[in-house]
Amino acid sequence: MSLYSDKLNILKKEISIIRKKKKKFNKNQKIMIDFINGITDKAIFKINTLTIELGHGDDLKGFKHIILKHYKANDLEAMDILNIIDIYTKGIKLHNVGKGNPYLSAFMKIKDQKEHRLIIDENENPNLIISSYRKT
Repeated sequence: MSLYSDKLNILKKEISIIRKKKKKFNKNQKIMIDFINGITDKAIFKINTLTIELGHGDDLKGFKHIILKHYKANDLEAMDILNIIDIYTKGIKLHNVGKGNPYLSAFMKIKDQKEHRLIIDENENPNLIISSYRKT
């Protein structure tokens, strides 16, 4: 098994434990659960008239990158991944902070003394989630 498969299986197990404790999930959390469990090919979020999409990606961008580089290892936890779009909807847009590519936009949300970041390519239609991580 690959490292990605191992981490994905751990995430799925954690989500199943969370599902037993928490009976209701919001619409965006359900979208992520369906995507993580392979029910859908992409996580597609509708925010007003905007569409934001998280695809499988690769080692450098998308869900695979998030799982391989930022899941566990004192970074993202299962609930952080389920609430990934909240960084966009409830956070603030950062201007020219922490990004080397001028075509990408960074968003930040602070909750429970943890600063989470979301990197989105807003020049694509739909907008694509490139990465998400916890700032240390």
